[in-house]
Amino acid sequence: MSFRNENRFVSCTHRPELCVLYKNFFYYFASEDHRDVFIKNPKRFTENILFADEGLLPSRFKHHKAAEIAETPKALSDYCPVTLKDEEKLVKGDPLLMVSFEEEKYIMASEEKLQRFYANPSRYFNVKLPVRIPAEEKPVLLYNLQKEDNSITFLEQALGSVVTKGLREIGE
Repeated sequence: MSFRNENRFVSCTHRPELCVLYKNFFYYFASEDHRDVFIKNPKRFTENILFADEGLLPSRFKHHKAAEIAETPKALSDYCPVTLKDEEKLVKGDPLLMVSFEEEKYIMASEEKLQRFYANPSRYFNVKLPVRIPAEEKPVLLYNLQKEDNSITFLEQALGSVVTKGLREIGE
C-alpha cells in the first residue's frame, strides 16, 4: 500500500493485528492507519497491479561480491546518492554498501542511507553530481614521499627557492 500511495517500500511486521485476509491472500501492513485504508477499498490495491520485474527493484551486493568489484566504475563517482539528495553534500560511500538499481551500481555512506535508498529508490537514482566537484583530499604521508626517487629533488628545489627568496629579501 505504501508503494501504491507514496511510491516507497515499507517494512511490515507479521503482527496478526496488522494483517487482513482478502481473497485467500494475507496482506500485512506497517500501521493500523494503512490497514484501515486498505479495508475501505481493497480493490484499489489488489486489482490491475503490475509487479515490477526483478531488474527494476534495488538489489544489494553481498560484502564479498562488493569487495570483488570495488575498483570498477560506479554511478556518481562513488559518492552517496542519498547524502547528495537529502543533505546536498558530497560524501564518498562505503564500498561494501553497494546497491544495483536501473543497471547502475551505487555506494552508500551508511547502512541507514542504504535503507533509505531501498525505501524509495526512484527518489535517489537520478541524482546528478554538481558541475564542480571539490578536489579529493588525500593526505600525503611523509614516509611515502621518502620512497619516491624524485621527491628529494622536488623538496630540495622547493626549499632552495624559499631560502633563495628569503636571502634576497634580507639583502634588499
